[in-house]
Amino acid sequence: MWQLLGDVEPRTAPSFPPRRWHDDTVSAPVRGDGPRRALATAVALVEAGRTRTVRRRLVRTFSSEPAFAEPWLRRLSRELGR
Repeated sequence: MWQLLGDVEPRTAPSFPPRRWHDDTVSAPVRGDGPRRALATAVALVEAGRTRTVRRRLVRTFSSEPAFAEPWLRRLSRELGR
């Protein structure tokens, strides 16, 4: 999922490294099909995450990861599974 969202899906805005912090153009909204699709994807993911079924599926996915041995991830998964 991280690779899909970070490397494949369009972005809502260009990257914002320090060299752009004083660039006045960053305050203008980005228009076009890419940002519109990125926002639609974000809305769909949020809506899906509001369902208990998707949250429980996410917890099952977490539990198969080596990082699940970490207490913080187990606590998070208990919260998500509710």
